[in-house]
Amino acid sequence: MQSQFSGDHLFDLSYEGLTPVISLSSTTQMPDNPDSSMPLSYGKTIQWPLILSENISKIFMKLGTCGRINHCQLVLAILQEQTIVAKATLDGSVVQDNQWATFVLEHPLISGEYLCQLHSPDADDLNTVFVWLTTTKSELTHDYPGNLLNLDHYNLTPTMKLPFEPESQEDVVKSIPLSHGKTIQWSVNWQNNNTISNVFLKLGTCDRLNQCQLVLSILQEEQKNQTIIAKAILDGTLTEDNEWTEFILDNPIESGKYWCQLQSPDADDHNTLFLWLTMAK
Repeated sequence: MQSQFSGDHLFDLSYEGLTPVISLSSTTQMPDNPDSSMPLSYGKTIQWPLILSENISKIFMKLGTCGRINHCQLVLAILQEQTIVAKATLDGSVVQDNQWATFVLEHPLISGEYLCQLHSPDADDLNTVFVWLTTTKSELTHDYPGNLLNLDHYNLTPTMKLPFEPESQEDVVKSIPLSHGKTIQWSVNWQNNNTISNVFLKLGTCDRLNQCQLVLSILQEEQKNQTIIAKAILDGTLTEDNEWTEFILDNPIESGKYWCQLQSPDADDHNTLFLWLTMAK
């Protein structure tokens, strides 16, 4: 089953350096105070990485009720490679304020790396549960592939075109910084009879000269173990604000379905480019 949670209302906690207060045992000592909290409001899905070193069938999460009974459902989905592998549904009315809430998974999980997605499909102003959040440990933030931001999960795509295509008339809905340590990924389906040797992206410079590199990688979509088949490296100083930027591939490719990944390995606070984004079709 593919993930059913996508669009603008998917909030990835790893990009804020946060994670829910969770445990794999109900006997774990309860922390006194959270670093933050977030309401599971209608239409909002929160996402975070989960690394398991053991097999589990339950996940315990600290929730807040605002001292009231909340008649809403909580749905926890566990994903691996964008596919739901386990799910748990909890009646919000049984949640006790600032206590461990038990999510019993429909299918046990084995050790490995996962993504968790939590939402409350029938929440409203009078029935909303809060998730306790804590700061992510730096080693997990660095090691986990949560540093890979998949735009497909947000129904977004870069403002992008091939040389023989007309300029896109899609409205730019937002931009995202190509900050250090982050990789932005999106899928493409190039259906034409032309060999592709260069692509164009629209970037923002913040009206400054950004001395950083941009690395665009093209990967085969259907391969489980993704392999880079083409790459383009660009000097950030060559980009012009809000203009098309050409990426010349080191290996021409045929039309087909691919993953694109863009990163800026040496970006910093004074040298960061922004990628323009539009709604995916």
